[in-house]
Amino acid sequence: MSNMIYNKIKYISWKNEAKRILLSNDDMRVKLKEVMATRTKAKTNTKRSDFTEETYKTEIYGDYAELYMLEDGKYVIYCNNVRDNKKNSDDKPKRVDRIFQAKFKELNGVGLEAAFGFVDKNLKRCIPKQFYYINKRYCDKTLPASSIDASSQYPSGCLGALPDVHGDLYFDHYVEPNEEYPFAFYASGHIAIYNELDTHNWLAHKLWPYLFRTTKTDDWPFRPLKKEEEHTILMKASPYTMDSTWQYFYTNKKNCAKDSKEYDEAKLVMNQVIGDWHRKDKDKKRIMSYDDGGSFQLAHIVAVAIARGNQKILNKIDEIGLGFVAHVCVDGIIYIGDKIFGSQEANMGVFYQEFVNVPFIMRDINVYMAKNKENYKFRHAGYDLIDGEEIDETKQYDFPDLYKLSQKERIGDIIKNG
Repeated sequence: MSNMIYNKIKYISWKNEAKRILLSNDDMRVKLKEVMATRTKAKTNTKRSDFTEETYKTEIYGDYAELYMLEDGKYVIYCNNVRDNKKNSDDKPKRVDRIFQAKFKELNGVGLEAAFGFVDKNLKRCIPKQFYYINKRYCDKTLPASSIDASSQYPSGCLGALPDVHGDLYFDHYVEPNEEYPFAFYASGHIAIYNELDTHNWLAHKLWPYLFRTTKTDDWPFRPLKKEEEHTILMKASPYTMDSTWQYFYTNKKNCAKDSKEYDEAKLVMNQVIGDWHRKDKDKKRIMSYDDGGSFQLAHIVAVAIARGNQKILNKIDEIGLGFVAHVCVDGIIYIGDKIFGSQEANMGVFYQEFVNVPFIMRDINVYMAKNKENYKFRHAGYDLIDGEEIDETKQYDFPDLYKLSQKERIGDIIKNG
């Protein structure tokens, strides 16, 4: 008997043999508790003899929780996106990177790899941290606040010149970018763009801890290195840009009917594709892959986009004055006072003035409310209940409701404690 036939008999190919079923958050909670109360954990992930009608296996990969089991004589994987319940409605997640790739190729005549090259995963170290900041002295107070939002912040960071790994130069020491090679990536995790930005300069800013990925949970954390310990990769600017592709999707998101395919695809691309370009390493080890092929390894593009976005936010904070800034979340700044720092019209990469001088209470990062007769904005990150009832997104709540927030049992905790 050949090894291939033996392996097919002995081991389950979850990708090829199992039906994948997406469940809502509530349905996943019910399913997990039911299964955990009546079955025992399988000893392995793929051995057929370990999977019976009395066993199960659970895993968490990135944002997805998965339940593997034999049910009614068939292999089934129950899946759930624990962070975004809206993604639990489609039978199969879309390959958003392929949607972008197809449009880019249509508009430019070449694919992303030919235009910019795919890079080694080590370049992920140069991707800055997404910008989150809260001024705790403004928590739990009613204050007059204003808000600006950089429309499509990270996509706008992909406009203009972008690095091309083809013909890159490697140095075992620190080298600055130059006019011919304007993009520099460093072993420490720093990135510099000629005459534009240098993340080394961020270290002099009071907010530097919010700009670099330094936690133990990061796959590729920033690491401080002396210049004599640095290694540098220099890249030229690609002869291609993504401008027309991004503008296509931005225009569709802005102008197409919200129930149209064009709008749905544009929204997915604008919100998701940059994340798809630097998937976590562990995503490649999935028992059941969502891919139908390789992923786009564009960490150098992602690093540039996020660095540009963070620099833009940092510059605006300095313009507003750090002491007035209450809350920063990726592309939005809430600040105290009635001064206008944004535009009245939303365009890609432009700061749009959401509201001015509105009563505002903040409990924590992304947990706040701004409300008057003309304006209402409520964020409740991590919470889904008010007074024990599910939050109704179509309803306007009042400031006291901020202190009645609670959360349902987390799916990750059910798996962890099961």
